[in-house]
Amino acid sequence: MSKFMLEEGADSPSFIIVLSSPQDKMDPLQPRYINMFPEKPIMKGEAVNIDAGPSVYACTIGFNRWTTLGRPTSRFKK
Repeated sequence: MSKFMLEEGADSPSFIIVLSSPQDKMDPLQPRYINMFPEKPIMKGEAVNIDAGPSVYACTIGFNRWTTLGRPTSRFKK
């Protein structure tokens, strides 16, 4: 992710956060873990959120994306 930001013109990565939780208990405020370098593996079937942002001319913008490892539940699809 850091390499991609730099390749696309960022001065530096500002932040990268990885969250994961069971799909049916998704809550960005109470993830199973939140860490820039997770020590626990993300489990099959979990929802994963990556929140990241580059720094360009001292300004930062953030973007996040959700995905699952395995098939998404109907609640996750909604």
